[in-house]
Amino acid sequence: MITKASPLPCIEPTRCFVSSKANDLKLSSSPNCVVSLSTNRESCEEWTLTVNEDRSVCLLSTKHGHRLGCGPDGDIFTATKDGEEDEKRKEGWDRWRFESCKSGVMLVSVAHEKMLGCDDQKCVYSFHGEGDAEDWMVWTIDFASGELLFLSSSAHNVRVLCNPFGKLSLSKAFGGWEVWRFIESGDGTGSVYMESWTHRKKFLSLSEDGEVKINTTAQRTDADKWTVVKAPEAEGENIGEGVIIRSVATGKMLGTDGTKLHTNDDISASEVWHLDSANRGTFFLTNLSMDCRAGSRPETGKPPFGTFTTKNRKSWEGWLVQEAEDGSVTMKSDAHGRYLATDESGSVVMNPDAKEGGVWWAEPSQHKDGKGLVLVSDVTKRLLSCTKDGHLTTTLADSSDDAIEWHLEPCLPGSLTGPQLGALCAAGVVTLVCAAAMPFAVMGTLTAAGFTSEGIAAGSAAAGMMSAEAATSGAIAAGGVVATCQSIGAAGLGAAGLSAAIGGGAILGGSISAAAVTGSGVLSADESVSEGTCTEGSDPIIKRPFCAWRSW
Repeated sequence: MITKASPLPCIEPTRCFVSSKANDLKLSSSPNCVVSLSTNRESCEEWTLTVNEDRSVCLLSTKHGHRLGCGPDGDIFTATKDGEEDEKRKEGWDRWRFESCKSGVMLVSVAHEKMLGCDDQKCVYSFHGEGDAEDWMVWTIDFASGELLFLSSSAHNVRVLCNPFGKLSLSKAFGGWEVWRFIESGDGTGSVYMESWTHRKKFLSLSEDGEVKINTTAQRTDADKWTVVKAPEAEGENIGEGVIIRSVATGKMLGTDGTKLHTNDDISASEVWHLDSANRGTFFLTNLSMDCRAGSRPETGKPPFGTFTTKNRKSWEGWLVQEAEDGSVTMKSDAHGRYLATDESGSVVMNPDAKEGGVWWAEPSQHKDGKGLVLVSDVTKRLLSCTKDGHLTTTLADSSDDAIEWHLEPCLPGSLTGPQLGALCAAGVVTLVCAAAMPFAVMGTLTAAGFTSEGIAAGSAAAGMMSAEAATSGAIAAGGVVATCQSIGAAGLGAAGLSAAIGGGAILGGSISAAAVTGSGVLSADESVSEGTCTEGSDPIIKRPFCAWRSW
């Protein structure tokens, strides 16, 4: 049954900077596997955080793809995919445990029980530590990735953009300049930084006199922090549905008169915003075995009609993927408005109504080296597949053919061409694809993991992350999409179509979204559910993903 379908979030894998509390220098990696400290804030200092089944973490250099490791003698290095370091990785030398302390976290080697530390000479090493945590053994996690969104005024039908010159403006368009990255601040209050997706290092901020501006400095302050909560019902005035975006520094709400941005103490329709995923729920459906995209032709014009596959990534290959409350999904052609479906014989067809064979279940591939997901027809229980000559078909559920594995790629808007988009594709698109591909979950799973319809309390151990143990405990509802998908390293922690928008987003290769990390037990030794923190003008409940605000 299709009810209250919701778009899927577009969430990046967790990238972060790891800084020493003693000197604010950042962990940095080099091509030859040397780990040092640096004052820079570039790709060599950026790490991708992944979480393993035992809740230990791995830190992968975003620049080089090497993993941070610790040797038995206390040496710190990064392990490559090939050579001698690979043997070290097999022994678990690349796994770390985060232990919280008052001023940050301590990184402890799982294999050797040694703590990561540094000295004034910018050297990094490990040691057996006891007693109270001192600054030279304490680290802070500064997130650099998040959920990609359009920030739209519901009253004036305009979007906030950071133009080609890095200046704030308003626009009617849905382009790359209008996309913002909502980054978790990690301060336990649920506040976020809003960074231009195209420009990087340009944050929506407030000046001392309350003017909305772009902050281009490396240092992020409370002036750059914002909280996002559901707009209340105003007495005597219809302000419309949406969210309120409030400055942490001043408590004032972000608003617009349709021509420029402002902040205000009083709420009106001008202070109500809509948050929509950067891909607007549209994905390319890629067959991993054939490296081709599923597409659909219009029902008019020259034959053949129906479905096809191609190497292209154009409008006819775009699919609006929506999740229902029961965890099932539908895929509607973004160009032609018909649903990908099967008939009783198992043939793949395009139907105008999703109830006519257009309901699917997305599940992890069960292949030994499976890297994608499989799509199971709700009508025939057969799997969507692709023949060698490029035709869409369905096959039996016990098929071992690689052609049943699929991948959802978000259709992101363009703002630039050439080197910038090429760099984005090389560094993040493949990972972003998986992160956005599996945010499905069912209420039974979330309830078993400690989530409620009221959302997630700030700082809660349940906030945004469900451990692998919960996913294998038998609490997953029969017929629903499994919430943890180790076979492809992707799990959906956000339930976009449920009555509450659950914190988190997605896990990729074990890496989890920043929203999941900030509220999870990964960064905290205390696994109890707290009441959360509440600052003036804020809401103690953290709700994620942002694009699911309608279900908050």
